[in-house]
Amino acid sequence: MLAECELAAAKGLPHRTEVIDDPNAPAPRIRVRLEGEAVREVPVNDGGTLGRDADNVVVIDHPSISRHHAELLRASDGSFVVSDLGSLNGARVNGRQIQAPTLIHHGDRITLGEVDLVFLHEAGAPRSHETDHALHSLGVAAAERGEPHEIFAISLACETPACASLAQQLPGAPIQEWIDAWWEEVRSLLERHGADIDPVPRDVLIAYWPVAHREAPASEVNVALRCALDLWILAQEHTRQFSEQFGHASFVVALGLHLASLDLIGAEGREVDLEHGGCADVAMRLARVKCDAPCAGVVSWDLARWAAFGFRFHNVGEVQPSAEAPGGALSVLALDPDGSG
Repeated sequence: MLAECELAAAKGLPHRTEVIDDPNAPAPRIRVRLEGEAVREVPVNDGGTLGRDADNVVVIDHPSISRHHAELLRASDGSFVVSDLGSLNGARVNGRQIQAPTLIHHGDRITLGEVDLVFLHEAGAPRSHETDHALHSLGVAAAERGEPHEIFAISLACETPACASLAQQLPGAPIQEWIDAWWEEVRSLLERHGADIDPVPRDVLIAYWPVAHREAPASEVNVALRCALDLWILAQEHTRQFSEQFGHASFVVALGLHLASLDLIGAEGREVDLEHGGCADVAMRLARVKCDAPCAGVVSWDLARWAAFGFRFHNVGEVQPSAEAPGGALSVLALDPDGSG
Protein backbone atom coordinates (compact mmCIF):
# COMPACT_ATOMS: atom_id res chain seq x y z
CA MET A 1 0.00 0.00 0.00
CA LEU A 2 1.32 3.43 -0.90
CA ALA A 3 1.86 5.98 1.83
CA GLU A 4 -0.52 8.90 1.50
CA CYS A 5 2.18 11.45 0.67
CA GLU A 6 3.73 9.05 -1.87
CA LEU A 7 0.38 8.57 -3.59
CA ALA A 8 -0.29 12.31 -3.68
CA ALA A 9 3.15 13.02 -5.09
CA ALA A 10 3.02 10.21 -7.65
CA LYS A 11 -0.45 11.05 -8.93
CA GLY A 12 -0.52 14.83 -8.46
CA LEU A 13 -3.53 14.61 -6.15
CA PRO A 14 -4.23 16.44 -2.91
CA HIS A 15 -3.99 14.41 0.27
CA ARG A 16 -5.99 14.43 3.49
CA THR A 17 -4.73 14.10 7.02
CA GLU A 18 -7.56 12.18 8.67
CA VAL A 19 -6.94 8.46 9.22
CA ILE A 20 -9.70 5.91 9.13
CA ASP A 21 -9.33 3.26 11.85
CA ASP A 22 -12.50 1.25 12.36
CA PRO A 23 -11.83 -2.49 12.52
CA ASN A 24 -15.57 -3.21 12.52
CA ALA A 25 -16.30 -1.33 9.31
CA PRO A 26 -16.94 -3.37 6.14
CA ALA A 27 -13.90 -3.78 3.92
CA PRO A 28 -13.71 -1.69 0.73
CA ARG A 29 -14.92 -3.75 -2.20
CA ILE A 30 -16.08 -3.72 -5.81
CA ARG A 31 -19.56 -4.97 -6.69
CA VAL A 32 -19.58 -6.81 -10.03
CA ARG A 33 -22.78 -7.56 -11.91
CA LEU A 34 -22.51 -9.45 -15.21
CA GLU A 35 -25.41 -10.77 -17.24
CA GLY A 36 -26.03 -14.44 -16.49
CA GLU A 37 -23.92 -14.39 -13.30
CA ALA A 38 -24.70 -13.87 -9.64
CA VAL A 39 -23.77 -10.46 -8.20
CA ARG A 40 -20.46 -10.65 -6.34
CA GLU A 41 -18.48 -8.26 -4.14
CA VAL A 42 -14.70 -8.49 -4.34
CA PRO A 43 -12.57 -7.06 -1.47
CA VAL A 44 -9.98 -4.49 -2.57
CA ASN A 45 -8.33 -3.76 0.78
CA ASP A 46 -4.99 -2.63 -0.65
CA GLY A 47 -6.13 -1.79 -4.16
CA GLY A 48 -5.02 -3.67 -7.24
CA THR A 49 -5.84 -4.07 -10.91
CA LEU A 50 -9.13 -4.83 -12.61
CA GLY A 51 -9.34 -6.67 -15.90
CA ARG A 52 -10.00 -9.84 -17.85
CA ASP A 53 -6.84 -11.79 -16.92
CA ALA A 54 -6.86 -14.14 -13.93
CA ASP A 55 -4.00 -12.28 -12.18
CA ASN A 56 -6.15 -9.19 -11.50
CA VAL A 57 -7.53 -8.50 -8.03
CA VAL A 58 -10.95 -8.02 -9.64
CA VAL A 59 -11.42 -10.38 -12.59
CA ILE A 60 -14.11 -9.32 -15.07
CA ASP A 61 -14.71 -11.82 -17.86
CA HIS A 62 -16.30 -9.64 -20.53
CA PRO A 63 -15.21 -8.96 -24.15
CA SER A 64 -15.24 -5.15 -23.64
CA ILE A 65 -12.70 -5.42 -20.80
CA SER A 66 -8.95 -5.26 -21.46
CA ARG A 67 -6.58 -7.80 -19.92
CA HIS A 68 -5.48 -5.18 -17.39
CA HIS A 69 -8.08 -2.44 -17.74
CA ALA A 70 -7.83 -0.22 -14.65
CA GLU A 71 -6.06 0.08 -11.30
CA LEU A 72 -7.11 1.03 -7.78
CA LEU A 73 -4.52 2.61 -5.48
CA ARG A 74 -5.14 3.07 -1.76
CA ALA A 75 -3.56 5.77 0.39
CA SER A 76 -2.77 5.41 4.10
CA ASP A 77 -5.84 7.48 5.01
CA GLY A 78 -8.06 4.89 3.34
CA SER A 79 -8.95 6.90 0.23
CA PHE A 80 -8.87 5.30 -3.20
CA VAL A 81 -7.86 6.48 -6.66
CA VAL A 82 -8.85 4.74 -9.90
CA SER A 83 -6.77 5.00 -13.10
CA ASP A 84 -7.31 3.76 -16.64
CA LEU A 85 -4.37 1.56 -17.71
CA GLY A 86 -4.59 2.54 -21.37
CA SER A 87 -7.56 0.26 -22.02
CA LEU A 88 -9.17 -0.08 -25.43
CA ASN A 89 -12.69 0.86 -24.32
CA GLY A 90 -11.93 3.38 -21.58
CA ALA A 91 -13.07 3.93 -18.01
CA ARG A 92 -15.68 6.28 -16.53
CA VAL A 93 -16.59 7.35 -13.01
CA ASN A 94 -20.25 8.28 -12.53
CA GLY A 95 -20.59 8.62 -16.29
CA ARG A 96 -17.52 10.85 -16.74
CA GLN A 97 -14.70 9.46 -18.83
CA ILE A 98 -11.47 9.64 -16.84
CA GLN A 99 -8.22 10.74 -18.42
CA ALA A 100 -6.29 11.12 -15.15
CA PRO A 101 -6.21 9.39 -11.74
CA THR A 102 -9.55 10.08 -10.06
CA LEU A 103 -10.58 9.92 -6.40
CA ILE A 104 -13.57 7.67 -5.78
CA HIS A 105 -15.99 7.44 -2.87
CA HIS A 106 -18.55 5.04 -1.46
CA GLY A 107 -21.32 4.37 -3.95
CA ASP A 108 -19.48 5.67 -7.01
CA ARG A 109 -20.19 3.89 -10.29
CA ILE A 110 -17.10 2.78 -12.21
CA THR A 111 -17.74 1.79 -15.82
CA LEU A 112 -15.07 -0.26 -17.59
CA GLY A 113 -15.91 -0.85 -21.23
CA GLU A 114 -19.55 -1.95 -21.13
CA VAL A 115 -19.48 -3.19 -17.53
CA ASP A 116 -20.83 -1.14 -14.60
CA LEU A 117 -19.20 -1.69 -11.22
CA VAL A 118 -19.96 -0.10 -7.84
CA PHE A 119 -17.27 0.96 -5.36
CA LEU A 120 -18.34 0.27 -1.76
CA HIS A 121 -16.45 1.85 1.13
CA GLU A 122 -18.77 2.76 3.99
CA ALA A 123 -15.86 3.79 6.25
CA GLY A 124 -14.34 6.10 3.67
CA ALA A 125 -14.22 9.87 3.99
CA PRO A 126 -17.22 11.70 2.44
CA ARG A 127 -16.96 13.30 -0.97
CA SER A 128 -15.44 16.77 -1.14
CA HIS A 129 -16.32 19.18 -3.97
CA GLU A 130 -12.64 20.23 -3.94
CA THR A 131 -11.60 16.90 -5.47
CA ASP A 132 -14.38 16.35 -7.99
CA HIS A 133 -12.30 17.28 -11.05
CA ALA A 134 -8.87 16.07 -12.07
CA LEU A 135 -7.63 19.53 -13.06
CA HIS A 136 -8.77 21.02 -9.76
CA SER A 137 -6.94 18.26 -7.88
CA LEU A 138 -3.76 18.84 -9.83
CA GLY A 139 -3.98 22.57 -9.17
CA VAL A 140 -4.47 22.06 -5.43
CA ALA A 141 -1.41 19.84 -5.34
CA ALA A 142 0.53 22.58 -7.15
CA ALA A 143 -0.66 25.13 -4.61
CA GLU A 144 0.50 22.95 -1.73
CA ARG A 145 3.93 22.70 -3.33
CA GLY A 146 3.94 26.46 -3.95
CA GLU A 147 4.69 26.09 -7.64
CA PRO A 148 2.94 26.00 -11.03
CA HIS A 149 2.05 22.65 -12.53
CA GLU A 150 2.07 21.96 -16.28
CA ILE A 151 0.10 19.23 -18.01
CA PHE A 152 -0.64 18.39 -21.63
CA ALA A 153 -4.32 18.90 -22.43
CA ILE A 154 -7.00 19.66 -24.97
CA SER A 155 -8.86 22.94 -24.47
CA LEU A 156 -12.30 23.56 -25.94
CA ALA A 157 -13.68 27.10 -25.95
CA CYS A 158 -17.42 27.57 -26.43
CA GLU A 159 -18.53 31.15 -27.08
CA THR A 160 -21.82 32.86 -27.87
CA PRO A 161 -20.46 36.14 -29.23
CA ALA A 162 -23.81 37.91 -29.59
CA CYS A 163 -25.15 37.26 -26.08
CA ALA A 164 -24.25 40.68 -24.70
CA SER A 165 -25.93 42.58 -27.52
CA LEU A 166 -28.95 40.25 -27.48
CA ALA A 167 -29.44 40.95 -23.78
CA GLN A 168 -29.67 44.68 -24.62
CA GLN A 169 -32.03 44.25 -27.59
CA LEU A 170 -34.47 41.73 -26.12
CA PRO A 171 -36.60 41.53 -22.95
CA GLY A 172 -34.27 41.15 -19.98
CA ALA A 173 -35.72 38.27 -17.95
CA PRO A 174 -36.74 35.93 -20.83
CA ILE A 175 -33.44 36.24 -22.68
CA GLN A 176 -31.40 35.75 -19.51
CA GLU A 177 -33.41 32.68 -18.60
CA TRP A 178 -32.91 31.33 -22.10
CA ILE A 179 -29.13 31.92 -22.00
CA ASP A 180 -28.82 30.35 -18.54
CA ALA A 181 -30.67 27.25 -19.75
CA TRP A 182 -28.36 27.05 -22.78
CA TRP A 183 -25.20 27.12 -20.67
CA GLU A 184 -26.65 24.51 -18.32
CA GLU A 185 -27.20 22.14 -21.24
CA VAL A 186 -23.68 22.85 -22.54
CA ARG A 187 -22.17 22.01 -19.15
CA SER A 188 -24.20 18.82 -18.92
CA LEU A 189 -23.07 17.70 -22.38
CA LEU A 190 -19.42 18.48 -21.62
CA GLU A 191 -19.58 16.51 -18.38
CA ARG A 192 -21.07 13.52 -20.22
CA HIS A 193 -18.00 13.61 -22.45
CA GLY A 194 -15.68 13.58 -19.43
CA ALA A 195 -14.52 17.19 -19.67
CA ASP A 196 -13.28 19.29 -16.77
CA ILE A 197 -14.96 22.70 -16.88
CA ASP A 198 -13.26 25.92 -15.85
CA PRO A 199 -15.34 27.25 -12.93
CA VAL A 200 -14.23 30.87 -13.43
CA PRO A 201 -17.22 32.94 -14.72
CA ARG A 202 -16.66 34.52 -18.15
CA ASP A 203 -18.40 34.94 -21.49
CA VAL A 204 -16.51 31.97 -22.94
CA LEU A 205 -16.90 28.53 -21.38
CA ILE A 206 -13.62 26.59 -21.30
CA ALA A 207 -13.44 22.81 -20.99
CA TYR A 208 -10.39 20.56 -20.74
CA TRP A 209 -9.37 16.96 -21.33
CA PRO A 210 -6.00 16.15 -19.69
CA VAL A 211 -3.95 13.87 -21.95
CA ALA A 212 -2.73 10.69 -20.27
CA HIS A 213 0.13 10.05 -22.72
CA ARG A 214 1.63 13.11 -24.36
CA GLU A 215 3.06 11.11 -27.24
CA ALA A 216 -0.29 9.43 -28.02
CA PRO A 217 -3.25 11.78 -27.40
CA ALA A 218 -5.58 10.26 -30.02
CA SER A 219 -8.09 8.87 -27.48
CA GLU A 220 -8.66 12.22 -25.78
CA VAL A 221 -8.63 14.11 -29.11
CA ASN A 222 -11.41 11.95 -30.52
CA VAL A 223 -13.51 12.36 -27.37
CA ALA A 224 -13.13 16.16 -27.66
CA LEU A 225 -14.00 16.17 -31.37
CA ARG A 226 -17.08 14.01 -30.80
CA CYS A 227 -18.08 16.43 -28.06
CA ALA A 228 -17.64 19.38 -30.45
CA LEU A 229 -19.93 17.74 -33.01
CA ASP A 230 -22.55 17.04 -30.33
CA LEU A 231 -22.29 20.67 -29.19
CA TRP A 232 -22.82 21.82 -32.77
CA ILE A 233 -25.97 19.66 -33.03
CA LEU A 234 -27.21 21.08 -29.74
CA ALA A 235 -26.48 24.61 -30.96
CA GLN A 236 -28.51 24.07 -34.16
CA GLU A 237 -31.54 23.01 -32.15
CA HIS A 238 -31.18 25.99 -29.81
CA THR A 239 -30.74 28.35 -32.75
CA ARG A 240 -34.06 27.12 -34.18
CA GLN A 241 -35.79 27.49 -30.81
CA PHE A 242 -34.29 30.94 -30.34
CA SER A 243 -35.64 32.18 -33.66
CA GLU A 244 -39.11 30.84 -32.84
CA GLN A 245 -39.16 32.58 -29.46
CA PHE A 246 -37.43 35.86 -30.23
CA GLY A 247 -38.22 36.44 -33.89
CA HIS A 248 -35.61 38.09 -36.11
CA ALA A 249 -32.74 37.84 -33.60
CA SER A 250 -30.14 35.15 -34.25
CA PHE A 251 -28.23 32.96 -31.81
CA VAL A 252 -24.63 32.04 -32.77
CA VAL A 253 -22.29 29.53 -31.13
CA ALA A 254 -18.57 29.28 -31.93
CA LEU A 255 -16.14 26.54 -30.88
CA GLY A 256 -12.35 26.36 -30.87
CA LEU A 257 -10.12 23.41 -29.91
CA HIS A 258 -6.39 23.26 -29.31
CA LEU A 259 -3.88 20.72 -27.97
CA ALA A 260 -0.89 22.03 -26.02
CA SER A 261 0.60 22.50 -22.57
CA LEU A 262 -1.67 23.92 -19.87
CA ASP A 263 -0.42 25.68 -16.75
CA LEU A 264 -2.27 25.17 -13.47
CA ILE A 265 -1.70 27.93 -10.94
CA GLY A 266 -2.52 27.20 -7.30
CA ALA A 267 -3.81 29.99 -5.09
CA GLU A 268 -4.43 30.43 -1.38
CA GLY A 269 -7.62 29.07 0.15
CA ARG A 270 -7.44 25.90 -1.99
CA GLU A 271 -8.85 27.73 -4.99
CA VAL A 272 -7.40 26.98 -8.40
CA ASP A 273 -6.99 29.35 -11.31
CA LEU A 274 -6.28 28.14 -14.82
CA GLU A 275 -3.61 30.13 -16.62
CA HIS A 276 -5.11 31.42 -19.88
CA GLY A 277 -1.91 32.31 -21.66
CA GLY A 278 -1.43 29.06 -23.53
CA CYS A 279 -3.71 26.24 -24.61
CA ALA A 280 -6.98 27.82 -23.45
CA ASP A 281 -6.13 31.25 -24.82
CA VAL A 282 -5.45 29.75 -28.26
CA ALA A 283 -8.73 27.80 -28.15
CA MET A 284 -10.61 31.04 -27.43
CA ARG A 285 -8.94 32.79 -30.35
CA LEU A 286 -9.70 29.86 -32.67
CA ALA A 287 -13.38 30.07 -31.71
CA ARG A 288 -13.36 33.62 -33.12
CA VAL A 289 -11.92 32.64 -36.51
CA LYS A 290 -14.42 33.30 -39.32
CA CYS A 291 -15.11 30.47 -41.77
CA ASP A 292 -16.77 30.77 -45.17
CA ALA A 293 -18.40 27.32 -45.00
CA PRO A 294 -20.44 25.87 -42.11
CA CYS A 295 -18.25 24.24 -39.48
CA ALA A 296 -18.68 22.64 -36.07
CA GLY A 297 -15.54 24.29 -34.74
CA VAL A 298 -12.08 25.56 -35.65
CA VAL A 299 -9.23 23.31 -34.55
CA SER A 300 -5.46 23.55 -34.68
CA TRP A 301 -3.50 21.16 -36.87
CA ASP A 302 -1.68 19.98 -33.71
CA LEU A 303 -4.99 18.52 -32.59
CA ALA A 304 -6.56 17.55 -35.93
CA ARG A 305 -3.65 15.32 -36.96
CA TRP A 306 -4.63 12.84 -34.20
CA ALA A 307 -8.26 12.60 -35.31
CA ALA A 308 -9.86 9.31 -36.34
CA PHE A 309 -10.66 8.84 -40.04
CA GLY A 310 -14.40 9.42 -39.55
CA PHE A 311 -13.87 13.11 -38.75
CA ARG A 312 -13.68 15.44 -41.74
CA PHE A 313 -12.04 18.85 -41.98
CA HIS A 314 -11.42 21.59 -44.51
CA ASN A 315 -8.48 23.93 -44.52
CA VAL A 316 -8.83 27.43 -43.09
CA GLY A 317 -5.22 28.50 -43.44
CA GLU A 318 -2.95 30.09 -40.88
CA VAL A 319 -3.87 32.34 -38.01
CA GLN A 320 -1.77 34.27 -35.55
CA PRO A 321 -3.11 33.23 -32.12
CA SER A 322 -1.54 36.24 -30.38
CA ALA A 323 1.37 38.60 -30.77
CA GLU A 324 3.12 36.92 -27.84
CA ALA A 325 2.49 33.30 -28.85
CA PRO A 326 5.69 31.31 -29.45
CA GLY A 327 6.18 29.66 -32.80
CA GLY A 328 4.26 32.18 -34.89
CA ALA A 329 1.17 31.39 -36.94
CA LEU A 330 -0.87 28.21 -36.44
CA SER A 331 -2.27 26.02 -39.21
CA VAL A 332 -5.97 25.61 -38.52
CA LEU A 333 -8.80 23.47 -39.92
CA ALA A 334 -12.59 23.63 -39.73
CA LEU A 335 -14.40 20.56 -38.39
CA ASP A 336 -17.11 19.64 -40.86
CA PRO A 337 -20.54 19.25 -39.23
CA ASP A 338 -21.33 16.05 -41.12
CA GLY A 339 -18.21 14.26 -39.82
CA SER A 340 -19.36 11.17 -37.94
CA GLY A 341 -16.20 10.38 -35.99
